[in-house]
Amino acid sequence: MAARPFLAAMTKAIEKMGGEEAIFDRLASGETVGSIADSIYIPEFKRSPSRSYMYMWRRRGGDERVRKWKEAIVHSADALAEEAGTVLDELVGRAATAADVSLAKSRSEHRRWLATKYNKEKYGDAKAQVEVHLSLGDLHLSALRARGHMDNVPKELPEGIEEADFEVLEEEEIHAEVV
Repeated sequence: MAARPFLAAMTKAIEKMGGEEAIFDRLASGETVGSIADSIYIPEFKRSPSRSYMYMWRRRGGDERVRKWKEAIVHSADALAEEAGTVLDELVGRAATAADVSLAKSRSEHRRWLATKYNKEKYGDAKAQVEVHLSLGDLHLSALRARGHMDNVPKELPEGIEEADFEVLEEEEIHAEVV
């Protein structure tokens, strides 16, 4: 497979940079996967790996590497949230144009959005989970009662009348009985 020699050379280059822990530290600091990939130069191939090679390296490192990567991404939410404020703070005390303010606002909002995606528990929107259970039969009967269409219908069955007992048959059983 063509990817194996490149991936092996990439792994060596990462080890020279401080190993996988250095990659996880950079991720946790909010650096993008693309930026990290661009900083890894593989002399034998005279190029840097792509983002997809970074993800392949992560996957081929086993469950522990995948876990550490995900943990670093969660921690990067803190760095991104801090950067969101820093981007806006850079405008303080200087003459900024409307375009500068708009760009800073967009950059800040993007970092905040990323933080909500990377760490939903800490930065995500607190949306309550609501369960709604509706009985269409009850709703229908309530609507009929509200319009006065069921004034003469007793709410409980009269004595001596039992509820209907029925069984749902599968389609195959129905055909078998008809034939």
